[in-house]
This record gives sequence, structure tokens and C-alpha cells, in this order.
Amino acid sequence: MPRLDRRPWRAGGSLRRPALLATLAALAVTACGAQTRPADARVRPQVRVDQIGFAAGSDARALLLAAAAPQGARFAVVRADGATVRTGALGRALGGWNGRYRAVVPLALGALPRGSYRVEVTSGGRVLATSPSFRVDAAAALYAPFVGNAVRFLRAQRDGAQVDPSLLARRPSHLLDAHAARYAAPVYRGELLAGALRPLGGTVDASGGWFDAGDYLKFFETASFSEVLLLQTLRDRPSAFPDPAAARAEARFGIDWLLRMWDPRRRRLAYQVGIGDGNAHVLGAHDVRWHLPQSDDHLGARPGSAAYYVEHRPAFVTSGPVSPNLAGRGAAAFALCAQVFATEDPALARRCLDAAQTLFGAARTRRVGRLTTAAPYDFYAEQEWRDDLELGAVEIARALAAGAGGQYTHAAAIYRRTAARWADAYLRSPLDGNDTLNLYDVAALAHGELLWTIDRWDDADLSVGRGELLADLHDQLALASRLAARDPFGLGYRYADGDVGQHALGLALEARIYDTAARSSSFAAFAQRQLDVVLGANAWGSSWIVGAGTAFPRCLHHQVANLAGSLDGRGPLLLGAAVPGPASDAALRGLGGAPEGARRCPAHAGDPYAPFAGRGARFVDAVAASPSVEPSDDAAALALAAFAQASGG
Repeated sequence: MPRLDRRPWRAGGSLRRPALLATLAALAVTACGAQTRPADARVRPQVRVDQIGFAAGSDARALLLAAAAPQGARFAVVRADGATVRTGALGRALGGWNGRYRAVVPLALGALPRGSYRVEVTSGGRVLATSPSFRVDAAAALYAPFVGNAVRFLRAQRDGAQVDPSLLARRPSHLLDAHAARYAAPVYRGELLAGALRPLGGTVDASGGWFDAGDYLKFFETASFSEVLLLQTLRDRPSAFPDPAAARAEARFGIDWLLRMWDPRRRRLAYQVGIGDGNAHVLGAHDVRWHLPQSDDHLGARPGSAAYYVEHRPAFVTSGPVSPNLAGRGAAAFALCAQVFATEDPALARRCLDAAQTLFGAARTRRVGRLTTAAPYDFYAEQEWRDDLELGAVEIARALAAGAGGQYTHAAAIYRRTAARWADAYLRSPLDGNDTLNLYDVAALAHGELLWTIDRWDDADLSVGRGELLADLHDQLALASRLAARDPFGLGYRYADGDVGQHALGLALEARIYDTAARSSSFAAFAQRQLDVVLGANAWGSSWIVGAGTAFPRCLHHQVANLAGSLDGRGPLLLGAAVPGPASDAALRGLGGAPEGARRCPAHAGDPYAPFAGRGARFVDAVAASPSVEPSDDAAALALAAFAQASGG
């Protein structure tokens, strides 16, 4: 099961860069030029809408896709009981989408009373198109179930003995990870393992933890990122969770695994459990038939056999200075643990704070070179690391202050100044502005936390100030907003760059971080548009969150969901799974049929989403289409944080 190379966004970096201006110009030409072609009467109009719905009191909006803007057409908002509550004229076309759908027309629905609705577009007494149903309700009522589903997804991703059998009939798996042998970082040529693995002697208890995505590998890189978002949300928005106790239990499960991966006495970090891609002599997780994870414990593989490392999974370990991305985000997760569990479990909080400080202190900060993320590196090709150190330092500062009864201490001041120093280094980095909040760039989280301390602690000069941090966030969002202005659906990211769902969720989160810190509502509408796109107000009309709305991915590139779940959207589902959504034509070309051992999905040939391909991207709901429908922990964590923020909790 090959992993998508999820590379960071490369949009050009700042509003002044020619590459970005060329991109914006090309988008504008595409949008304008598409409207000049003659309409095709055979094209069936479509209505797209955020399928979760709209917060009471906010202005609701739907979008009509058509071959051309229908003359004289009107829309009606119809309540679930069939009563029409509002009618109106169509707005002016926002542009075209592709050669088939050359007009995307907004439908301004206005503020609606609480209830369930659909939108109908009519012309001459004939219904041209009908939207999926949606709700209008309090923001908390709309989003809380999906915050809960994101936690449920992480629980379904559990490995080890503490699985939840009520979720897709999960069974304990990879119990041999409790005594995983330690190995040196493997050498890869591309994605092919070069030679044999080199044992280091000794073992590590690598049991438990979360599967990273649709396969059974476990990474410190992604687990720590997901843990940071879960713990930050628990600290700042506990009321957003429908079951806070379940969320805290999941956070505790995740932190327990991360703690076992770090050995502070020997300065050793286990950053990966299991092999993804092997070679002719060593099989990895992606080299075998699809199967349920508990099967790996019963292979009876002997040393030297090709399947030995599928059953006896290696733990890859770094010794000495730790790659700064792992040290920074790992320290942030540990420091947040200290904050969240300080009252409930003081012993755990103390252990977490100690782990945060020792891991942060072990970071390599000179001659960094290529970062350690995964083996092979191209699985997660992160390049920036200063933001991780900023985040780790500021969370340690907050943890130290919280441990001192909320008092700003000398030790907290040291870490806060360190955070500011790394923030300044990030602002001066050539990669600043090349990405927005996602797995590869956590600067928005770090800046938001540092701004929080600036607003509350006035101790001494910092190497960056409030204005500089806000300006950096603003510049990223301004760039994304200019991209959104050229897209009829309002997405602030390029569809063909991949990981669209993650970036849209990250942009929604980053926009509200900025508005909170700036005490403004400058990006409130932009933030909501990003969520709308993820939840169905996109060209394809599918939400990219399983269980959100009536149209969502059915054919996940996920072994457990495929082999033990439903393939028709009903019955056992991997609720809360967040997928990337559209991907480039090149990424989706030549995917073939179902992976060996997988259940075929969709059951019949054909691609219902094919007519909506555009902007160099497609969305394919098929089990082989990992770039479109492989869910991941980092995507679910971004959804959790973004939905919690939108809920007002």
C-alpha cells in the first residue's frame, strides 16, 4: 500500500513573489476564459452546500454549478416538512469551474430559523437541481458531534491491547511491539530499502499508539502533531467535546506511547515502528496483502525470512542530538500534557514536563541537514523545523507557569525568550511563507501561543514582538485569501497540490488564531469558507469527512475500514476519518484496481465524480486512490481543532 508523498505547499512564499502573481494571473484567466464557451444543455446543474449546515444567525450560502448561469431561475429554501421558507434570485456568477460547468453561481440564503432544509433551483416551474439537506442550529450543536467523531477516529486507530472492539470489530494487535528490537535508521534509495537492517541491541516498549493512516505504521512525527492539537483543544475548549472524559482518555493513550518512545537517560528517541517499504529480501507493511492488523501477530515468521519484520516489527531509533522537528513538537506535546493533566494526575504531569525539557534540550540546532521524519523520508518530507522549536519552548513556558500556580517564573521566562528567538529565526527562514498550518508547518500554533504570553506577561524584551508575529500570520492568510478570491468555491489553496482537506482545515484554524490574537474578524468569513469546502461546498459535492452529510467517501484507502467496515455509507463506518480530497491528475494516474487482498470498492466501474474534475485536480472515491481517500491522524486532528474552534466551545 504505497504512501502518498505529502510534500509541503509551495505557493511562492509572499504576496510579492512573481511565482505567486503568475499563479493568480493564470487562475484569473482560467476562470474568465471558461465562461466564453457556448453552454451545453445536456449538463445537469448541481447545487453544492456545506452539508453540516450553518450556525443560527449567520448568512447561509449555496452554490449552483451549471453549463451557464440560468436566465430567470430562482431558488427556494424548503424546510424538511415541505414548506418553502424563502425564495430569491440567483446571484452573479463567480466564474467557471471546468469546460463542462462554466458557471458557478452563488445563492444567498440569508439567516434562516433553526431547522433542516434543502435548496431547490427552479426555472419556468421546473426544478433544475436540489441540494443535499443541511441544518441551521447553534454552532455547538452543529460541530460537537464531529469533534466527537474525530476522537472516535483516533480510538479506532489504536494499536496494542487497549483497542475498542465496538469500533469496526477491532482486536488487540501487534502485541510483540512491547519488546520491539531497536534498529539504526535504515538506508533507502528512493522508496526501496537498501540492504539489511542494522540492529543496535536492546528493546523498547513500542506497544500501543495510533496507526498513522490507512496502514499499520506508527510515527513519532505524526503522533506528536495529533497529540498537540488534541491537548491544546482540551486545554482551551473542553466544552467543545461531547464526551470530555473520552477525549482525555484518548489524549492519555497517545501521550503514554510518546513517553515510551523517548529515553531521556540515554538520549534515544524511537521515531518509527514498522517498515513501510522493503526490498526483495525484506517485506514491509506495504509489500503484503491487505489484512487486519491482528494477523501480524500470528505469522510464525523465523529470523531471516522475508516476513520476519512484518511480525517482529523494528523500532528505529536515533541517538544523540534529536532532529529538531521531532524534539520541538514532541516537547510541545509533553508540555501540553503537563498543563492538561496537572490536577487530574500530578505524577503524569511532572513526568511529562521532565520529558518536555529533556527532549527539547536534546534538539540538534546546528548543521541540521535533512530532518528525521520517517523511513523513507519521502513518506513525510518535512523541511521546516524552527517553528517546532518555537512551539516546544512556548508550551514549556506555559507549563512551568501553570505548575507555579499560574505565576510567571524565571524558568518560564527563559523558555519564553527561547521561543521568541526561534520565532525570529522562523521569520528569517527562506521557508517562511511557503506553507500554512498543517503537519509540515506549525508556526501558526506557535505564534498563537507566543502571542498569548505577550498579552499576559510583560517581563523583558523579546527578539520578536506582537506586531511581527501578527504580520507573519496575516501575510500567510492574505496570500491564501487572494487564491480564494480566484476560486468560485473560496478555497485558499491550490487543488492540484494535494492534501487539500488538511490545508483547508489548517487555514480555517489559522484564520481564527489570527482573529483571536488581533481582536478582529478580518478572516472570519474566509475561515468559514474553508470549512464549507471541506464539508461539501466544493465542485464534487462530497464532504471529505466520513459521516459528515449525506455524500462522503465510501471507499477509503484504509485496511481496517475496507475489510471490516461498510462500503456503501451505511452500517459500520470509520466515523471522523478525514481524507485529503482532490489530488492532481498525475498523482491519481494509473492507480489500477483494488490493492491485493482488499474488497473491491466501488463495486461497479465508473467514476461519478469525473465530470467535476477541474483546476488540474480530480477527486476519486475508490479504494486504490490513496491521494484522495486515505485518512490520516493529522487530518483528523486538524478537523477536531477546527470544528472545536468553530463551535465556540
